[in-house]
Amino acid sequence: MERFRGKLMDGDRVLLDEIEGSIAIQEGPGVQEWRGRFWLAESSPVQPGGRYCLIRDDGRAGELTVESSGPDATGVQVAVFEGNSRFE
Repeated sequence: MERFRGKLMDGDRVLLDEIEGSIAIQEGPGVQEWRGRFWLAESSPVQPGGRYCLIRDDGRAGELTVESSGPDATGVQVAVFEGNSRFE
């Protein structure tokens, strides 16, 4: 998994302006799968089942669905996501 920084959009609205997380992208013939997680503030509006757009600081972007959110093993709030589109 590689680390990333970026922002999370809900349509035209910036939901989270600065996020950090990790992402794994797997490419195959005509297929791209990506998933990962990002860290959340406790008051974050991100909801499981929500569809958002991740825009990385390097300019790449893709649509994702948040699969779950909550504390990890260390107690830090995280959102786990899966990509819904090509990440370009």
